[in-house]
Amino acid sequence: MPKKPEPRGLVPAKPAKHEITVTEPASDALTGYLSGNTKRAYARDIKDFFKITDLSKLTMGQVKAVNPRDVAAFRDKLIADGMKPSTIQRKLSAIRSVYNYLMTVGAITVNPAHPKLVRAPKKPSVRKTDIITWDDAIRILKSVDQSTPIGRRNYTLLLLSLNLGTRRSELLKIQLDDMKHGPEGDYVYIKGKGEKERFIFLRPDIKASINEYMKDRGDEPGPLFPGRKKELDGSQFWRIVKLYAEKAGLKDIHPHSLRAAFITLAHQKGIPVGDIQKTVGHSRGETTLSYVRDLEMIKTSATKALKGLSADREQ
Repeated sequence: MPKKPEPRGLVPAKPAKHEITVTEPASDALTGYLSGNTKRAYARDIKDFFKITDLSKLTMGQVKAVNPRDVAAFRDKLIADGMKPSTIQRKLSAIRSVYNYLMTVGAITVNPAHPKLVRAPKKPSVRKTDIITWDDAIRILKSVDQSTPIGRRNYTLLLLSLNLGTRRSELLKIQLDDMKHGPEGDYVYIKGKGEKERFIFLRPDIKASINEYMKDRGDEPGPLFPGRKKELDGSQFWRIVKLYAEKAGLKDIHPHSLRAAFITLAHQKGIPVGDIQKTVGHSRGETTLSYVRDLEMIKTSATKALKGLSADREQ
């Protein structure tokens, strides 16, 4: 039986016939298909790992001196500092991206940050704070005063986030000309992570809400939700979500909670996981399934049904 090939990054590549000269390994690695937010986060993470303040100052000598023990020590320090698993995963991905790039151009042969060599802590896809019930979502939307232009904008933002399942960055980057009309109805064009594109149809009630907001916004080309400079920024949206969640009596709700709500509520309504995956733009169905599984683990009532199964006679 033929041997299964080892994952890329663990098997030493064949030496290049000619030495590859890379002058700015970190800066060059971040020129691929990454969103602006991801590039900025990765740049901070790479600086953090190599203890530098300027990516252009990182030398090949520093990069090649790193081994898996160094990466593992960095991971362990982050864990000891109480950093969230999701943040640690991102930081390790940032380091890995530099070495993946250098392997691609033939400058090195092994990635010291490969997940087979340095495992990241596992993160849950859905946290307890991510769970928004149908009634919670209605309460958030009802907490918005739609009698003002700002209120109508904020209501439309929250309505789209809950009903389209977009990432925060995707929602805020929607342009006016991304709103389309076709033979089957209205839809919005979304450009997601890794330059992936998808089209999401808009129900008539959602389109009606957008139309009301458009009376205030006007038909000037540009972002659907203009901000101080260009589009509304992520921190502004975070504050909007927090404001209305607190008005609805909900704590610790954040923008990703609305995306998680879309996935879990759609699943509860009987929508196939494959359809949900396509709508939210997950590359793998397993990612979408993880939200559903984690939700079921958190909300299961099986243990409640066994009340009394103990040695305590005072039941």
